[in-house]
Amino acid sequence: MTDNSQGAASESPTDQATDLLNAARNVFEKGEYPEALSLCNTAISKTPNAGVLHEFRGLTQFALKDYKEAACTIYAVLSVGPGWDWTTLSSLYPDVEVYSSQLRALEQYVRANPNVAQAHFLLAYHYMTCGHVDAAAQQFKAAAELNSKDQLSVQLANTLTKGATPDATPTAAKPAAPSAPAKPIESAMLVGDWKASRSDGTNIALRLSKEGKYTWKLTQQGKPIEYNGPYSVADGLLILKQNNAPVMVGQVTLLADNQFNFRLPGDNPSDPGLTFGK
Repeated sequence: MTDNSQGAASESPTDQATDLLNAARNVFEKGEYPEALSLCNTAISKTPNAGVLHEFRGLTQFALKDYKEAACTIYAVLSVGPGWDWTTLSSLYPDVEVYSSQLRALEQYVRANPNVAQAHFLLAYHYMTCGHVDAAAQQFKAAAELNSKDQLSVQLANTLTKGATPDATPTAAKPAAPSAPAKPIESAMLVGDWKASRSDGTNIALRLSKEGKYTWKLTQQGKPIEYNGPYSVADGLLILKQNNAPVMVGQVTLLADNQFNFRLPGDNPSDPGLTFGK
């Protein structure tokens, strides 16, 4: 097997990621999903903020029936923008029947596991991509009902119910090549103990360890609430999980070496978000 992870020395990280994505697409079309996922992960290591790579990763996880991880990946993608349209997604398959069989498998999984919020969210994404707006809205609502902290599903369900589908990506025969971010945000930049406060007197203490674990402690009116679990950073997002489900996904903006802004998707544009400092 050709080692596609080693680009020419003269290639930029973006060029290497593009080559890896093309190689991943080729093996995906052949049904070689584990290799496609491996190539995609290597591409993401080259340009970690390229959304097209993460969406392709989520599709590969879906094809592998790793539904919970696929949902987490797609959750991060939809937190910052619309996903692919049907033309783009279907172009990745050799035959629409291959995709249809994978979608039927996910539907069967949802029926057998009705209390798994991630499965409802992933099914909603696929229904939305296929253009089944009403069915997608129902699944987003189901995901939100099972996870009260999932504000993204609430937002998407409301948008679809009102008849305004999320802005579609430009139709293309193939996904666009990833673009290089100006200043990628890496996990190492956020490691440490952080504090933030809100105007209502709520205080938040956030600890991000170099091992990829977090602790979020919120104190409101003297009553502490604590969450903990694994975290990851992708596409400028800080993704806090609990039992492999996204608890919070927020856009991160670095303000200084000792400050960053954390803003949840779907918030009021005038909301400044939370500013964390050390």
